[in-house]
Amino acid sequence: MGSIPERFFESANRFPEKVVFQYFRDGWKRLSCQDVSRHVITLFRKLQSEGIRKDDRVFLSATNSPYWCITYLAISTAGAVVVPVDPELTAAEMRTLMNDAGVSFIFYDATTE
Repeated sequence: MGSIPERFFESANRFPEKVVFQYFRDGWKRLSCQDVSRHVITLFRKLQSEGIRKDDRVFLSATNSPYWCITYLAISTAGAVVVPVDPELTAAEMRTLMNDAGVSFIFYDATTE
């Protein structure tokens, strides 16, 4: 049994055209396994170039969307640890979590204060 990213990439290779996500943003959009795989690899390479390494702790706070999942997979592919944080928390609560977890990098979307 492999890691979550390993299992995802195995499935993406077996079923590249299978729709993984369907969501509404300026009309209905779909992302196939192949689409998601490309996004994950692109972000993974960017993370590596920014210095994210195995066992780094990475803060991730965003609304539920395909891009949260893509970011999670990219961080995990890098061997880093995702610290998922509810975007509804206050800034003070988030700071406490970041300090307690010892995060090195931060990802958030427009909904995170």
